[in-house]
Amino acid sequence: MRSWRGAMGGAILAAVASGPAPAAAAGATVLAPSYDGHFAAVRPRAAGLVVAVFTQTSHAVKGTVTITLDEPELSGDYAVTGRAQGRRVTLAGRGAGKRSLRWSGRLVDATQLRGRAVLRAPHRRRQGFLVLVRRIAGGDACDAYFRDAVMARVLAPVCANCHVAGGLAQGTRLRVTLDDPVATRASVDRVIDLARPADSLLLHKPLGELGHGGGTQLARGGEQIGILGHWVDLMAEGGCVSGGGPTGGGGGASGAGLYAARCASCHGDDARGLPGRPNVRCNPSIHDTVRLGRRGPLGDMPPFPDLSDAAIAGIQQYLDGLCEAGGASGSDVYAGTCARCHGADATGTVSGPNVRCATRVEDAVLYGRGQVMPSFAFGATRLGALVTYLDALCTAAGATGGDLYAGNCASCHGATAAGGQNANGVRGEGIRCASANDLAEKIMFGEERMPAFPRLATNARVLAIASYLGAIGPCTGGGD
Repeated sequence: MRSWRGAMGGAILAAVASGPAPAAAAGATVLAPSYDGHFAAVRPRAAGLVVAVFTQTSHAVKGTVTITLDEPELSGDYAVTGRAQGRRVTLAGRGAGKRSLRWSGRLVDATQLRGRAVLRAPHRRRQGFLVLVRRIAGGDACDAYFRDAVMARVLAPVCANCHVAGGLAQGTRLRVTLDDPVATRASVDRVIDLARPADSLLLHKPLGELGHGGGTQLARGGEQIGILGHWVDLMAEGGCVSGGGPTGGGGGASGAGLYAARCASCHGDDARGLPGRPNVRCNPSIHDTVRLGRRGPLGDMPPFPDLSDAAIAGIQQYLDGLCEAGGASGSDVYAGTCARCHGADATGTVSGPNVRCATRVEDAVLYGRGQVMPSFAFGATRLGALVTYLDALCTAAGATGGDLYAGNCASCHGATAAGGQNANGVRGEGIRCASANDLAEKIMFGEERMPAFPRLATNARVLAIASYLGAIGPCTGGGD
């Protein structure tokens, strides 16, 4: 997810979100359960977003640090362990694809950690600063941030010139009521897109990037757009969505209550689906489906236009809780995220390919596939469960050459191995005439724009693919 969170937004958040720290061993730095932040390198220049979740026992720390950069080789989840001593925190860990992270940070205040970090991957290294700011947890802190930052620093001095009763923009969705932050926040909800936060009108209108009667009011990269962007991110991540307040389409109803009233009759009390209706227990993105409805082989789902974005986010939070409480099983994750396009047995449908034996699932899920497949903001637990589940399906099916080729090769080299182009524009040559030795080398080490497929590089799997290619059709020479 592209983020608009700015450094100033993080600093203001830190000021209003600080509170008493949990108890820890004498001399130990006390870490909060979760942080947001950024990683910045200078030579060569690189910048990315960071989300960190920690647990701490005495001085020992473990958790997950998720880094999103423009460099896929270094992006993803890092399972870390380390130590908190005095005001210092040291962490080290590894991620998929032989990625590694080392970080030595220092507690700047009760809410912020910063220090030097080194990211490594095969043939790639970045050194820079990693900064973490304690994540806001909702309730009073959210109210304070909206009042003291969003309203006081942006809406009142800028938007209230037009978006007030009697103003030139009084008839638009955004209405600033200077003496009523609750009403103003409800209005702001209507111009935030929780499914695609970076596309929110709240961000693009004041920048002049969409039609705006007031013209360009804010500058990209400035303090004020950073504050708005931070609020959008908090809303999209569920950090400031609560049952209270005027959410619309359900009033103050909880996510559990809304699910029971609107969803359980089709998807079951446990969200694992009823006959003819899908499992949505671990569906990470229900917004568009709830808002627009959906037609599908299992029947049609009507839209729910009366539910506000905040109400839908409440249902999403409830489903996320069910998923985590159930251990985020691989079958639930697959059913809620992948089955609609890739089929109940993962062998593909007209909407998506066979992925039963896909071995680069992490990349596809985290970064998507062009316009064909969206990315999904999975944590390490769900992603690991999904990979394990597909591996088990592949093994149970005998890891056939057809499944292995379809899940790992066909997107670039074509369904008949005569050559093709994937959704990201990468072209693959015809490989019908490739020998088993040639296949093994390229699968293990990659070549030019082709990545390596280390989990595919076993003798049995390479021979199965080679045998399958031999059965597709005659070797015609040339590009094949």
